[in-house]
Amino acid sequence: MRVECCGGIGELSFSKSRIVNVFVLVRAVTYAALFIGFVLVYLPSRFLSWSGIVAPANTGLPQIAGMIMVTIGTVIALWCVFTFVFIGKGTPEAKYELRSKTNQEIRKIF
Repeated sequence: MRVECCGGIGELSFSKSRIVNVFVLVRAVTYAALFIGFVLVYLPSRFLSWSGIVAPANTGLPQIAGMIMVTIGTVIALWCVFTFVFIGKGTPEAKYELRSKTNQEIRKIF
């Protein structure tokens, strides 16, 4: 099965398109897991342990409410990752080139 774009220009096979989507999905989930794990789990646990705060001995109502909120946050984060991958198709390529000014042109401005 072949998917044609632009009247035959830039043909892309269906399997190659699927491989690209899987790559974008794996990359997005990996980066999201590393970011969330480091910024929202590792760093706060380090700060709390440095300050002397320890985890509670038993699980009570506040801990259960926190678990529910973490679950809701996880669902929202996964929703964002899947939207980024399947609707946005990952980060798009640049459509234009940025032209940097030479030192001579910058000096003329000042």
